[in-house]
Amino acid sequence: MSDATTDGPDGGAAGETAAPGGSAAKPAQGGVRRLTDADAKGRSLLGRRAAPRSADGDEAELPESRPLWQNGAIVVGAFAGSTVVAEIAGATNLGTALSFGQIGFAIALVFVLVKR
Repeated sequence: MSDATTDGPDGGAAGETAAPGGSAAKPAQGGVRRLTDADAKGRSLLGRRAAPRSADGDEAELPESRPLWQNGAIVVGAFAGSTVVAEIAGATNLGTALSFGQIGFAIALVFVLVKR
């Protein structure tokens, strides 16, 4: 009999027993252990750490973002501004200028998403 382990239908080792809740009791040799509810304690649904708590036990407030209308104005303004600058700089036609507008929009969108 060979020492190599074969994978079962769920990706775990064929001879592995499952703990309650469907998670593997132990990881297969060289395999990846599945996360359980105990592993996820203190994490949100997206895998980020839960909000820190203040000394009195309340959740600390997250920094506030700009209003949606302000974020929208930034990206639309960047699109229009880039398009106008490209037209003034001598873009061959409006399509070329709008392409530069798209580049400006993408840069502004990254700024808005990253910079809260």
